[in-house]
Amino acid sequence: MRPHSVFELLLLSFFWGSSFLLIQIGVAEFGPAPLIFLRTMIAGLMLLLVLAFRREVWTLFKHWKNFIPLGLLDSSLPYMLSAYAALHIPSGTISVINAVTPLWGALVAWLWLGIRLTVTGALGLIIGLLGITFLVWERFELALSNSTLALAAAVLGPVCYALSACYAKKYLSSFSPFVNATGSSLTSGVLLLPLAWYWWPTEPVTGTAWLAALVLAVLCSAVAYVLYYRLIQHIGPARAMTVSYLVPVVGLFWGWTLMDEHFTLRTLLGVLLIFTGLALANGVGSKRV
Repeated sequence: MRPHSVFELLLLSFFWGSSFLLIQIGVAEFGPAPLIFLRTMIAGLMLLLVLAFRREVWTLFKHWKNFIPLGLLDSSLPYMLSAYAALHIPSGTISVINAVTPLWGALVAWLWLGIRLTVTGALGLIIGLLGITFLVWERFELALSNSTLALAAAVLGPVCYALSACYAKKYLSSFSPFVNATGSSLTSGVLLLPLAWYWWPTEPVTGTAWLAALVLAVLCSAVAYVLYYRLIQHIGPARAMTVSYLVPVVGLFWGWTLMDEHFTLRTLLGVLLIFTGLALANGVGSKRV
């Protein structure tokens, strides 16, 4: 993987790693549907302005049907599942469950696109998963008796991401990342509009929740999805989804800076294993991608 792809992967992990905390802040006041509607619609409208500047709006409207599956699988459905899970499960736990996305991605890419993992790539995924286990084992809090549906929702989200990434690679590779990101966000916003209207909060929403929704829309959706679709085009869907391995590391960073959590030797070992696994799975330093 070339240096610019490594940088984009790290930046994307920071945005998406921060999104779980922001979702937990916003969903308590907005509820799942209104929050995700705001996140996707604001992002889509912002990206539409960018498309107008790039003179690619016609491409989006001409091929709008192609973006319906993408908006459903890549934004509205997994975002709603994560938001629902955040009502019952700690954000750190959701980020850990989300970290298995690369494994689902490798499986779907093999079955759908015929992309097989190399021995080195498979070893990297295993080492990365082991690193996540070291990193969060003591923090993994989940009351299964009270959170079965929330757990199912959290697990189904990564499956949606795996399907959407392979769909984008197979059917949307000819479009720019800006077109794909705009199509995904706008379609998701339109699909969620009726649900958001029906469940719109009856009580006033605080400025903190509105700020969380705005940051989710601008940084964790609009900017993040442009980076994500660039990575899918440049390094493939399976490698792009290894960004999920870095999400718990970002969660750890916020816990260390905002909540005075301790950085232990076990934590350091987990982080080192994650980065080693990522390097192997993505072929960091290879000139082929």
